[in-house]
Amino acid sequence: MIDAIQDKLKGFELGAADYITKPFDIDEVHARVRTHLELARLRRFLEDRVKQRTTMLQVSEEKYRILAHRDQLTGLPNRVLLAELLTHAIQHAERNDAQFALLSLDLDNFKTINESLGHSQGDQLLVEVGKRLQKLCPESDAIARIGGDEFDIILERQENMPRVDLLAQHMIDALAEEPFMLDGRCIYVGASIGIALYPADGTSVETLQSHADAALHQAKAHGKGVLRFFSPEMSNRAKTRLTLESDLRQAFDHGEFRLYYQPQVELANGQIVGLEALVRWAHPERGIVPPSEFIPLAEESGLVVRLGDWVLHEACRQIKLWSAAGLAPRQTAVNVSAVQLSRGNLVESVKHALEQSGIVPDQLELEITESFVMADHEQAFKSLAEIKALGVRLSIDDFGTGYSSLAYLQQLKVHKLKVDMSFVSDMTTNSGNASIVKAVIAMGHSLGLEVIAEGVEEEAQASHLRALNCDVIQGYLISRPLPSDEMTRFLKDFRPA
Repeated sequence: MIDAIQDKLKGFELGAADYITKPFDIDEVHARVRTHLELARLRRFLEDRVKQRTTMLQVSEEKYRILAHRDQLTGLPNRVLLAELLTHAIQHAERNDAQFALLSLDLDNFKTINESLGHSQGDQLLVEVGKRLQKLCPESDAIARIGGDEFDIILERQENMPRVDLLAQHMIDALAEEPFMLDGRCIYVGASIGIALYPADGTSVETLQSHADAALHQAKAHGKGVLRFFSPEMSNRAKTRLTLESDLRQAFDHGEFRLYYQPQVELANGQIVGLEALVRWAHPERGIVPPSEFIPLAEESGLVVRLGDWVLHEACRQIKLWSAAGLAPRQTAVNVSAVQLSRGNLVESVKHALEQSGIVPDQLELEITESFVMADHEQAFKSLAEIKALGVRLSIDDFGTGYSSLAYLQQLKVHKLKVDMSFVSDMTTNSGNASIVKAVIAMGHSLGLEVIAEGVEEEAQASHLRALNCDVIQGYLISRPLPSDEMTRFLKDFRPA
């Protein structure tokens, strides 16, 4: 008996699944066979499920890896993967005593395009930009979309490789010169680039990214389609900018904004026929902050809409006070930013300012730049047509510095053109600029528009403009911009020359 049990145990150890003792019953044999067949099928089923689960887990892990390291919209590396790529680039450069550049690229006016065409079209534009950048750097995986409309590119130095600034300029040109086709529309988009070099500008991922970003902000501050290399001074400027943006947000609550006014005089009779409202920021520590510093910052942060609303309401309130005192000129002009136009709330803001102040609509004039209109002319035309229907007057500011499109002038049907001061300033000594001023005045008059020359500081300029039949002048020759109380006294005391 003991030997029989030992034999059974040894059989199980060798792989037996069951046993039948003699004499055996055929029905029992059939039952045991069926049971083991079912167990075998169950085992295969469980093995298949385990394989499926393993495959699904592998697919999920791959998807997670892609989601964690790739931008879902463009398929390019994201910020996480870029940090890894930068780390590898730094390690490789250290081992080989090499250099490389980190480029931070940001699209110009993308916010306007995104808001005017819709987010789906904006997303498609980002995809196409990513593809174009990949064509420019076909052998590099180090092109990353790190958020919004910003792309970072690692350029490792290789033999016969052009200078970094030439490559960066080539990227800017390649984006700007050929339009992107979106649903049959030709969309032009430019870019600005900031550049940080390893190891001169940093030896860590964080430092290089920070310095490339600082260089980018400096590039954008100098206009569109600009590239800038990092310099140590940029870090200080970046810190100052962060502080200034924080102060700007508090300036609304603390009532630190002021409106100054500069008079416009008709050359034919010397009478004041208009004013331009110019916003100033009375910072509690820095004093008056120049508009060139805080207006671009307000546009980048989105605060310009709130600031624009305040300017509109404050200007209309002051117009009402001057009207009651019999001092108000024909029009007071307020500058409008591209962001106000693109977001589509400008019409409501103008309506509210007119209703709240009770002024006659044609006492208010809105100044827009031609480049802002061209950036999104469909939305701009729609908003400006509605504003004109209210009775508000329109003028094109800085004419001649942008597209100077006669067709768009005819479509907009504005009331005035302002010749940019860059042409007026040296028109008495620069024959080229004198010709431009003459041409703008002639074109404006041919369209039935009043023409204003701004930046007039000398009597010689005024005489030249008078000879060219310019209608109105504005500038320090008449008066510097003045706060409302000083402008009130100026209006009371003014006598035509």
